[in-house]
Amino acid sequence: MFDNIGFGELLVIGLFILIFFGPKKIPDIARTLGKAVREFRKAMQDVQSELQSATGIEFKSEINELKEVKQSIEKETVSTLDDLKFSEDEVTSLNERKNSGSSKIVSRTKKKSSRARAKTKSKKK
Repeated sequence: MFDNIGFGELLVIGLFILIFFGPKKIPDIARTLGKAVREFRKAMQDVQSELQSATGIEFKSEINELKEVKQSIEKETVSTLDDLKFSEDEVTSLNERKNSGSSKIVSRTKKKSSRARAKTKSKKK
């Protein structure tokens, strides 16, 4: 319930309640909140049991099935993403090889053209 709230935040909230309501009313407030939560849970269970009896659907089993489907989809997604990452790495390495090979060709071509220029200059003299 308090996964995203740290100890510092809880301390600030507690101090705020203590200052705002005072130490004498805090037990009454906690008792009232406890009763409200119990009544809410009981009402939810009653509604769930009525829906289950009216429709014949067991919500817990349906929820479990949906969780299993979600987990299988997540596994497939992770697998597909891993495959895509591997393919991306392969394409990157092939491009690097291609670029390094083409730069060698370009440097060879530059050497040949500079040699040809040197030969033409020497022939002109």
